[in-house]
Amino acid sequence: LPDAPTLKVLESCLAITSLTVPTAMDDCDGEIMAATTTETPITASTTVVWTYEDGEGNTVIQTQQVIIGDRTAPILWTRCLAK
Repeated sequence: LPDAPTLKVLESCLAITSLTVPTAMDDCDGEIMAATTTETPITASTTVVWTYEDGEGNTVIQTQQVIIGDRTAPILWTRCLAK
């Protein structure tokens, strides 16, 4: 089973340049590192598909959402001018 029940949503204004590989524990094989075909840098919103495969060919798939774009509204402010 994957160590994290859900994977963190990754957000960036421009690009995601690296991904942290999630892990899972298997009764026979111990820790398993997930694999993905998604390449970095990620420059558009997408869903990364992670696949965990044990030594017997059993697989589990987990997804991770990646959001690229500015989702923060501008902050209005006024400048105080000395008179």
